[in-house]
Amino acid sequence: MPRLGGNSAKASSGINALRPEGGDSGATFTGDVVASGGGSSREELVRELVDHSPEAIAFLESYGVQLGGVTRLGGHSVARTRTVTSGANVGWAIMSALTAAVKAHPRIRVLEGYSLRRIVTAAAAADGGGGGGVTGVELAAAAPDGSVEGTSSSAAAGAVAAVSCGSLVLATGGFAANRELLQSVAPEAAQLATTNGPWARGEALQLAREAGAALTGLSDVQVHPTGFVDPADPQAGTKAARFVDELGRRDAVAGALLRLPARAAWLLLGRDAAAEYGQGAVDFYVKRGLMTRAETLAEAAKAMAVAEADLRASLEAYAAAAAATAAAATEAGGASDPASADPATGKVVFPHPPLPDSQLPYFVARVTPVVHYTMGGVAINERAEALAEGGDGGNGGGNGGGGAVVPGLYAAGEVSGGLHGKNRLGGNSLLECVVFGRIAGANAAAAAAAAAAASCAGGTAGGARGAGGAA
Repeated sequence: MPRLGGNSAKASSGINALRPEGGDSGATFTGDVVASGGGSSREELVRELVDHSPEAIAFLESYGVQLGGVTRLGGHSVARTRTVTSGANVGWAIMSALTAAVKAHPRIRVLEGYSLRRIVTAAAAADGGGGGGVTGVELAAAAPDGSVEGTSSSAAAGAVAAVSCGSLVLATGGFAANRELLQSVAPEAAQLATTNGPWARGEALQLAREAGAALTGLSDVQVHPTGFVDPADPQAGTKAARFVDELGRRDAVAGALLRLPARAAWLLLGRDAAAEYGQGAVDFYVKRGLMTRAETLAEAAKAMAVAEADLRASLEAYAAAAAATAAAATEAGGASDPASADPATGKVVFPHPPLPDSQLPYFVARVTPVVHYTMGGVAINERAEALAEGGDGGNGGGNGGGGAVVPGLYAAGEVSGGLHGKNRLGGNSLLECVVFGRIAGANAAAAAAAAAAASCAGGTAGGARGAGGAA
């Protein structure tokens, strides 16, 4: 794309980090990640993510990112998700600060409007095949939509730049906007809309494979339950009733939505819930016409095309369930009591009940499941090194790689696979980018320096590329 940012700039849920002062622990955080992923996460990757999460927040704050808000997302045992309390969404705040720092750095050159066309390896330089260490990349001028022709191992015409490098970090995102690839690996998701921008096509995955890297978990695609429906798109058959635990895991909530006749529902936030989510982000959605601000219950009912009495009854039932659960928790010494769960939904945590009349204004939006995130990608280890093809590294969802690495090749963020298992825990995407981005950067820099030193000394660079200090 012609500018930096990608899906990270669109992220709005927040960024997770250990929060012991809120009752969190490494074991609790790890358990939530593993449970959300259906037990398919690589344990060493989860450990790195959790252990380095406080450092990730400190790193962002050192660049001026203000993460003063704390909220609890679906699938979390405690509130540990940091977010912004004013201004634009959290992803935009992070990417704006880091982009400014990168562009101001005297030793960093940012090439905008180019696309990765080929990863050059030692073996490829000789015979066109993969398998050797990374020696460089080929770039091509990108079209306005970010597409580029000829993304294959063959040196097709049109390459405009060849860049030598001792190591390479892939941070190119996922493939949720590539309907053809989705059709081949997760056909049940291919017909849904997506929250991703047009850049999320995953071309780098095939390039990494051609360079010798294993791919893992491509069939694991996350469907997000709350993609906004444009009000201009007419919907029918609406009624006011709750049908799911709103703080359930994303896959569970999305599954409940998909079972509804219209595959859509209404999202309603009261005043305090909107403030905790981030008033700036909510106001942005209102400005875009994706949410409606309702100053009264009657206005909310009108926006939802339901009877005011029905909406009031639904909200009062929610408030009653919240009060009963709170009373049971008090009796139990402060812990949520599963026995007092809402019988309609199984919900035991009720933050900010949208009480009729006293939690105004309301913010309402029509939501539907959308393709949001692709858990699979380049198989990596805890050092963010790309694992070499071998073992189960294909589309079937295995962990792949078998321990050998592609010398000089690293991956971080959604382009990598193995961390999230079958379903990503909300708030872990930005955290993954920061934690493994820093690990990849530190190890790639050390490996490149070691390779250069070995070359200057008359040695072979290939064996040195695997070196590097801890991040």
